[in-house]
Amino acid sequence: MTDYFRIGVITKPHGLKGEMKVFPVTEDMRRFRHLDTVFVERNSAKTEMKVKGARFQKNMVLLSLDGVDTVEEAQTYTNAVLYVDRAHAIPLEEGEFYVPDLIGMDVVTEDGKPVGKLTDVLSTGANDVYVVQGKEEHLIPAVKEYVRSVDMEKGAMTVHLIEGM
Repeated sequence: MTDYFRIGVITKPHGLKGEMKVFPVTEDMRRFRHLDTVFVERNSAKTEMKVKGARFQKNMVLLSLDGVDTVEEAQTYTNAVLYVDRAHAIPLEEGEFYVPDLIGMDVVTEDGKPVGKLTDVLSTGANDVYVVQGKEEHLIPAVKEYVRSVDMEKGAMTVHLIEGM
């Protein structure tokens, strides 16, 4: 299981006082309003930083971080990735899972036959779709009809496959 979850990418500075534009990669960008700290990854190193403020402009977040007070300082964060740790992730409802925890999971059929490894999760309008790579690639809708169980302890998912899946 992963300890950090990606929530955004800094795209460029905004204004002259160190504010930065962030492209959110989280289901609910309003979560930025409630963050006290974020982990900023630059050059493969994560640094915890205090959030001074967050506001919204169209589909972007305008983020202010403690210690970033000029446009020049903000420019050095361009393309940095923002994370939260597991303790500050959005709580899950019953039957929900964090995508990074699913990636790499072994997928088997109800009768125990290996299907492959879960390699990606596609977000569609109606429901997510699990991409499972084995001898063939399988696209499995993330609904109870096809996903029978998920065992996080064993790192295994049991699915019901139908012809053409």
